[in-house]
Amino acid sequence: MTIKQLRYIVAVTENQFNISYTAEKLFTSQPGISKQIKLFEESLGCKIFTRNGKALVGLTPLGNDIVEQARIILAEIDNLVVITKANHSEKNTTLTIATTQTQSGYVLPGVLKQFHQQYPNIKLIIENGTMDQLIEIAKHRRADCIILSGTNDTLKREWLPNMLVIPCFQWSFSAICPPNHPLAKMTTPTIDYIAANPIITYVASALRTSTLDTFPNIIATSNDPQVIKQYVRNGMGVGIIASMAYDKRIDSELVEIPLQGILPKCTTMIAVERANILRPHVHRFIKLFAPHITSEDFESANHQQDIDPVESPLPDQSSHWFI
Repeated sequence: MTIKQLRYIVAVTENQFNISYTAEKLFTSQPGISKQIKLFEESLGCKIFTRNGKALVGLTPLGNDIVEQARIILAEIDNLVVITKANHSEKNTTLTIATTQTQSGYVLPGVLKQFHQQYPNIKLIIENGTMDQLIEIAKHRRADCIILSGTNDTLKREWLPNMLVIPCFQWSFSAICPPNHPLAKMTTPTIDYIAANPIITYVASALRTSTLDTFPNIIATSNDPQVIKQYVRNGMGVGIIASMAYDKRIDSELVEIPLQGILPKCTTMIAVERANILRPHVHRFIKLFAPHITSEDFESANHQQDIDPVESPLPDQSSHWFI
């Protein structure tokens, strides 16, 4: 059994069991990977992959456990590399953050300004995506930190294998409409009245299904709250956005109706690989994004065997320092 073999079986699994595609990504040959998989299975005396002829099509039940353990072993090996490089120059180092457009547009600017002041030589890469896209990025380890929103009970363990999920703050939804809309003149509008209107809101995702099901008359969706606001300005309907995306200084032609207490709050969380926690600049970014997380929280979470979130009292987004 070798480290190379562990990397090959994990990579093949993450690339939908396509050996040719895996070989291209790893800059090696298809026969070389096939040979190493065969040697690995022979060394363990069991089959890791199910096959259709010579093609790999899935994992055996035991193979699934072996691949998960291989991921843990490889993460610990990566930890050794991180520790030895921790004090090296930051030049050419990057911090890749994958998140939604709402978070990148309204939450991250203040956080990253402080981060850049402390780590001016680190290049920042921000990738925007839907919740489903963020989960795929996490599965394929294409970002250092994944920032996503949902509730603890809807975040399924298999979506983010071997990652820590750290709750950061809570936020609420708001409805928006033009000043001449009947909704703007109501003192206490009901959710039924709001839902009776044409609705423009975020793209549906597995993490927000229960919230979006409240509105059966969704006529348009977008990942970008700026797009939603523009459609509302054009008179297409009522918008449902994160409250943090409304700024009365620049959105003065729209009226905000807070839905706190009407719709459930969402929790913004950071998902990060255990190995990345050891990288000083990643650790610092998380501390800037979630100042209430303590060193004891990190220590406790890093010894957990699953992705249960760090248990800390969550501040509300409205009281977060970047507002």
